[in-house]
Amino acid sequence: MKTPPKNFDAVIHNEAYTQDYLGKPITHAGMLTDTGRQTELLSGRWNFTVDQYDMALRSKWHLEETCDKTGRLIPLDYDYDQWETVQVPSCWNLARPEYFYFESCGIYTRKFPYAEHQTGERVFLKIGAASYHAKVFLNKQFIGSHDGASTPFYIEITDVLEADNRLIVNIENRRQPDRVPMHNTDWFNYGGLYRDVELIRVPGTFIKDFYCQLQKDSHFSLLDLRVTLDGPNQDGEGILEIEEIGIKESIVVTDGKASIAISAKPGLWSPDNPKLYTVKFTYGSDFIIEEIGFREFMVKGTDIYLNGENILLKGIACHEESVLNGKAITEEDVLQVFGLVSRHTLDALSESILAGDMASVIGQVDGLEQAGKDLQRLVLELMDGFRNRLVSAYSGSDANLDVERMLRICDILAQTDERMRFSLSKRILLETALVRCARAAKVATLEEIIAQINALKAAGGVVTMGAPPAVAEAAASDPTARPVARRTPPPAEYSAVAPPPVAEPPAAPAAAAPAPPPCGAELDLLVAQWPQIVAHAGRIAVAVQGALKDAAPLGVEEDTVHIGIDPEFESEIALFETARNRKAVERSLAAVLNRPVATTFQPWKEKPARIAETAAPAQTYHTAPPPADAPAARKGDPQAWKQRDEVKQVLDMFNGTIVDVRE
Repeated sequence: MKTPPKNFDAVIHNEAYTQDYLGKPITHAGMLTDTGRQTELLSGRWNFTVDQYDMALRSKWHLEETCDKTGRLIPLDYDYDQWETVQVPSCWNLARPEYFYFESCGIYTRKFPYAEHQTGERVFLKIGAASYHAKVFLNKQFIGSHDGASTPFYIEITDVLEADNRLIVNIENRRQPDRVPMHNTDWFNYGGLYRDVELIRVPGTFIKDFYCQLQKDSHFSLLDLRVTLDGPNQDGEGILEIEEIGIKESIVVTDGKASIAISAKPGLWSPDNPKLYTVKFTYGSDFIIEEIGFREFMVKGTDIYLNGENILLKGIACHEESVLNGKAITEEDVLQVFGLVSRHTLDALSESILAGDMASVIGQVDGLEQAGKDLQRLVLELMDGFRNRLVSAYSGSDANLDVERMLRICDILAQTDERMRFSLSKRILLETALVRCARAAKVATLEEIIAQINALKAAGGVVTMGAPPAVAEAAASDPTARPVARRTPPPAEYSAVAPPPVAEPPAAPAAAAPAPPPCGAELDLLVAQWPQIVAHAGRIAVAVQGALKDAAPLGVEEDTVHIGIDPEFESEIALFETARNRKAVERSLAAVLNRPVATTFQPWKEKPARIAETAAPAQTYHTAPPPADAPAARKGDPQAWKQRDEVKQVLDMFNGTIVDVRE
């Protein structure tokens, strides 16, 4: 005796369930030009669930049947409106940790209202992308399926729309040999509705395809126009308008198509001149507006030509993926990718600076400038990079980093940024700054320093300190070679050109080294120099500048400077608990006092003497002038050479301290 099938046996064991969904493939033939059209976004929060065994397709959930043919209630395995919600566009792998490696079927659904705007209008549903295979249902009807994870698809839904609508998109991303990615793949297999979902309204007869471009081999003097219509009104006239070049042409359309060449001489698009024209085509009550750049690409052998000129294409290849959004990348994600490329370029430039490889530095600056990089922006990005290195040093993650060198480089870049704001010769100023950065911690003997001065006087330009012999010889034979020498010296405000030699100062009688000024004198000095100290510390650590403006030196006790903070801003004391910020202040104080000091911070009980509020003059803080009553250096003094004008100039040029190794 044959056993009758039990309830749901056909649903559970029917392996041919997909046959009911094979008849409505969505292909490129259904696409339409939507550039410049107004659309209605259906993106946002959608109800979602995973469906590992395809029960929605097997049981035909889209029919939303609650009773059988006899009127008995059917137990339901779903409740659309009670499902969790996820954002569209997005990838389900990032919606919850449990879905991260899920490769099967996911179901998206939402409701939306519809009201007709114009009599006889047609409505299309556009899905920007669904990974990988999508089946679409609207108001209990299966309306089509699409294969492919990276292309948009369109479905006309005019005859299916109601006042209130239920849209369901069933997506599966199982890896298969005939798909990309296949079973063994080199990228992550995301799934979901990861681009926008939109409604597009058009008239009964609308512009389906529209092309306007330069005609090949026309010597850039003809525009090729091609139009395809869809709808009952296939014969008539359209209007092409490009107002900027005086074009307004009637275009005859026959059997829904038009193809014509129009005489015109538009400006050509190129990366150096990305010129776009507003192009409008109107047919009946429909129109397309598009921004178009006219240019001609040609390939001859392995050469690529743009507008008749041989070009070299440069670029990077990366998967459509971001850390936060997976395949649902945003404009910000794209910019971040370019930022990472830029960061890599800056890291390479920073390493060349630290290695003292000036040929590489100048070459990289050349490349960045040719690529359109803003040079002042480059200075700021370099400064951020070196400050990040300082953070690594202070946090202990890079114990081998030369902190003093990083501080000097940041100081140079901060000064350069200020000067570039008012300089017309940004390239020369930048090169000079990078030369100084590369020299910032070089060790040289006194003889080498004097040799540098003589070379400066002879060449009249920038000389690379510690350059390899081959470079030095090239500089001697070719004064125009970079970066060793310049035939024309840069402007005096940032030039490293040596001043005319001065007479040797007369010998002075032996005298003991001057004692440090008393604490009262040092406090007066700090008060007088406070605006400059604030500005200098701010260039090293930006965060402290605002806090120091609400502060003042209270006293100097041996090797410690006590700084008071306005009690109203007492919370700012926490800023100086970080080593980087405290170091910035102590270095700035040491530059004025000419000796290392420690610092303490506390709210003041009484407001101290008024701090001078004059603007800080431009000056370098790598050394401080000796006290006014200091005796003249004597020939027998082993430190006398440090007071020579030539040495002071080199000190200023290299923006660092010079240490006598004999000490």
